[in-house]
Amino acid sequence: MFATLKRKLATIEPFADELVAMISQHLPAPCVGDLEQAAPYKHASRLAHRVCLRSQHFASANDLGLWLRAHLANKVKWGLRARGYDERFIELVTVSMALRPNNLEAAGARGGLPHTRRS
Repeated sequence: MFATLKRKLATIEPFADELVAMISQHLPAPCVGDLEQAAPYKHASRLAHRVCLRSQHFASANDLGLWLRAHLANKVKWGLRARGYDERFIELVTVSMALRPNNLEAAGARGGLPHTRRS
């Protein structure tokens, strides 16, 4: 049991680093800008959706339970913080990673993510 957990934890860290690198490549921290404006929010929302789909696929392929999915989201969160991303953007990404796949399909149909509101 512990060997399986250790193996799964060993796969999570490189994947989290890969997700953070993908985010940094497509949307560098200085470019995040003000998420209250439509264009940056839309781009950030699409990127968060892609990250979410990749993390859901990874979670199902590696049989990750709730605790390990939360561990993955936490690794991504701290990786983004280390690169200087805005807390609202980090929340957008990590909350989207916690959603279930059926919520993702509904979010994609609406063109945005639930739980993310612009004021």
